[in-house]
Amino acid sequence: MRFNAIQIGSVYLTSTGLVGGKPCKTSVNGLQSLKPAKNKNIIKAIDGTPFSQFTSLKKGIDLEVSIDWLDDSVFDDINDVFDDSDDNEATFALVVSGDGGTFTVNVVPNSDYVIFDKFANGILQGVKYRMVTA
Repeated sequence: MRFNAIQIGSVYLTSTGLVGGKPCKTSVNGLQSLKPAKNKNIIKAIDGTPFSQFTSLKKGIDLEVSIDWLDDSVFDDINDVFDDSDDNEATFALVVSGDGGTFTVNVVPNSDYVIFDKFANGILQGVKYRMVTA
C-alpha cells in the first residue's frame, strides 16, 4: 500500500477525520483509468476511415479506496457521506493526492460500498470503500 492524502466528501482519511490528523495508510485502485485526462474512441466509417471522438469526463469508472486501519468514528463519518449521497441521489467529491498526482472526481457509492476485515477496540482493519465516478 502507498500513502495517499485522501478526502471523501468532507472527511479526511486520518486518525481524526480532520485535515491535521495522522494520515491513514491507503491505496486507490482504478485511478490509472482517469489518466490521460481525455478519453479517446476511434470509430471507423463504412469506407474504413478512422474518426476520433474525445470526451473529457470519465464516468462509470469503478474506484476502490483501501485503508489499512480506520478509527470507528471516522468510519461512521464516511458512511454518513455515502448514506447522504444515496438518500439525496447526489454525488460527492473524492480527492486523492499521491504518487500519481492529484485527482478530484465526483463519485457515487457502489451498491456494496464498504467491507472490512476486522473490528477490535474501536479500530477497523482492512477497510475498502467502493464507488463509481459520476
